[in-house]
Amino acid sequence: MLAKELEIYKQMYKLLNIVLDAREHFPKAYKYAFGEKLMMIGIECCELIQLANSTWDAERVHYLEQFSLKFESLNLMLL
Repeated sequence: MLAKELEIYKQMYKLLNIVLDAREHFPKAYKYAFGEKLMMIGIECCELIQLANSTWDAERVHYLEQFSLKFESLNLMLL
């Protein structure tokens, strides 16, 4: 199965698009530094899902652990 067909990928991609759209409405002081950080973490999460989907065993676990850390960072930033 392709990563793009996975529900987690679809939802992460949807969240990334929400962040990109919302970034346009951030105050100037936050738009670039904070908005850029949110966007990059979202992109990294999508990449990690793709990497985890294309590998097995220890590598897969590593990518999923990295995804979990990045996603928690994103969650913290959005609270």
